[in-house]
Amino acid sequence: MTNITDIERLNYYEGEFLGATDFQAEQEYHRDMRRRHNVGQHTWGIVSGLDLVLIPNGLTAANGPAVDIYVQPGMAIDGFGREIVVLNKTQLTQDLFAPYANVSIPGSQTMYLWISYAQLMLQPPTDACTRINQPNAFGRFQEAFALTATKDATGPTNDLIVVDGKSLPAPVAPGSPAPPPPLPGDIVVPNDDSIPYQEFATDDSNVNWYIPIGQVSWDPSTGLFENRADLAVNGRQYAGNVTAEVLSPSSSLTIQNRFAPNPLPNSPTATNGQFYGGVAVEVVGSLQVDRLLEARLNVLIDGTADPANNKLSPLTINASSADQSLVQFRDASGTPKWSIWETPPATNPPGLNFGETDNSGKPTTTDLFLQKGGNVGIGTSNPTQNLSINGGLNIDSAKQNNGSSLNPGLSFGSNATPTEGIASNQAGGAKTPSGLDFYTSGAARLSITSDGKAGVGTASPRNPLGIRGTSTWEELMSFEDASGITKWHLNHNPQGPNVQRGLNFSETGVSDFRLFLQTGGNVGVGTGTPMASLDVASGLLHVGGTTTPVVNKQQGAYLGWNALTGGTGETDFINNQGLGAGGFAFMNIAPNSPNPPSTLMVITGSGNVGIGTPMPTAQLEVTGTVKFQGKSLVQIHRLYKSSTGDHFYTPSASEAANAVANDGYVEETGPTTSFFAFV
Repeated sequence: MTNITDIERLNYYEGEFLGATDFQAEQEYHRDMRRRHNVGQHTWGIVSGLDLVLIPNGLTAANGPAVDIYVQPGMAIDGFGREIVVLNKTQLTQDLFAPYANVSIPGSQTMYLWISYAQLMLQPPTDACTRINQPNAFGRFQEAFALTATKDATGPTNDLIVVDGKSLPAPVAPGSPAPPPPLPGDIVVPNDDSIPYQEFATDDSNVNWYIPIGQVSWDPSTGLFENRADLAVNGRQYAGNVTAEVLSPSSSLTIQNRFAPNPLPNSPTATNGQFYGGVAVEVVGSLQVDRLLEARLNVLIDGTADPANNKLSPLTINASSADQSLVQFRDASGTPKWSIWETPPATNPPGLNFGETDNSGKPTTTDLFLQKGGNVGIGTSNPTQNLSINGGLNIDSAKQNNGSSLNPGLSFGSNATPTEGIASNQAGGAKTPSGLDFYTSGAARLSITSDGKAGVGTASPRNPLGIRGTSTWEELMSFEDASGITKWHLNHNPQGPNVQRGLNFSETGVSDFRLFLQTGGNVGVGTGTPMASLDVASGLLHVGGTTTPVVNKQQGAYLGWNALTGGTGETDFINNQGLGAGGFAFMNIAPNSPNPPSTLMVITGSGNVGIGTPMPTAQLEVTGTVKFQGKSLVQIHRLYKSSTGDHFYTPSASEAANAVANDGYVEETGPTTSFFAFV
């Protein structure tokens, strides 16, 4: 190979003598320019066909039925721009794999298949002198192909490409360290090794370039091929197109699989429905669309075409491996502001994040988090409920609720018209302006006014807690035991003969009016018709528990216990007489009597006791008879007088008032002589 500096073609003129060299140069010019086109506007690889087809042969391989494998007709372009054309179906024979045969290694192994350019010399001369004088005196070149099998994916070594008289280094294998950067002035060639300005070899039989056309599963101990259609399509290198701009004269551009049916299948949920007849287009870098980007079926971003995947949605995005980002949003200046990213399953809890980014586009703050399983977090990436909010929640900021319904508000359930929830009359006016209403069955049951008053059954409570009764008895409250059974309840419109409105403390299921506060102030214990300030219908009134009852300055009567000495346990009747004379009065009145009550006994503030008289003048004054141990106190004649020895005397009234008992005798002690006796 020489350092070619110019492209030459023949120039014909009249009378010119032409020899074999001239005709070879003519062919060489057209052949080389065609090859430069092949690796200039295109890249090397399979142009069409050359598929591997597997046909069962009735034998059994190590892992299933055995097959014969054929290379279908097709065409490829190698790295030197040479066309490799296969015109007939060609069977893979065991001589390709003979270097790897080994009866001691049973089982299958993956083998890599390559195709390369080859040429043969045909039609040798019949003249013996010509054969002796011309070593290449053949009438034809046959452009053919060769098949090669290897155990590794790197394949046979390609011959080097020459540019400007220098052999280029072989391409860097994937995963290898990057080559050193080119020096100033070095020729920079494309990484795909399709170089139209290379120097072609003068003898094509001396250079080789291998194109991968698929893989096969082969048993080195038996030489049988396994039925692995998936391997047959692996690793095939196709030719590409090299252009900086694609212009269409018809206002449309179609990229279509050449073997796809027309029209395409219309069942995207069937196997191959997403990809059948489609073309896998990979953009290595960025894609800019100046106008509309339209997908008639689905869009899969950063995904791998999987013909068996029938679960794609209209837009499917695979997260980036670095920070699991899915979608990024930027402002007009191009600065990243918001992002949607995925929390990987290894992180607890996994989910989908909507949040802010730093200026580099890295997600930083989670504003909305959709956790796997259904929990949603606002301001938190660890929601513990269906909705967890790290901060406040504002409802009806537009002030649309006017207090007439629950909407807009916080509602529960699935009714089209919400019936349970919490609302606030933000529009003002009507009921509970700027307050809170708690709804059930479409009605407000609990209302809290803007000044803090709570109403149960009423939207206008006048006190810190207002309760509106329900039903005929206007039930207010109930009290349950630990098992949930109602034991007591309150109402304030009890029913019954002569029963007035009042507050009724009822023992549920046992008795009403355990305590009844009647309108007007009367209190009934065991009765719904108290006739006095305190009316105990049955049972006893018990007072006790203190030995030092406090009697304040307020005049009135007090009832106590054990106040006399703190140890006698007596019942104490205490009267704070105020500005009056004080004392106690015991009275009686007949049922339904029009007369005022009659006085039975009086104890005055000074200690006099009057029975039958309201104003006793002695410590004990009885108007009427007195009995003592069954005997009546009567006025009798004097039985004995020690000073005179007089035994018979009729006492006067004043004498009777001063009579006392002495030594078993009844004797007067004053200046008069009178006495009483019990008979």
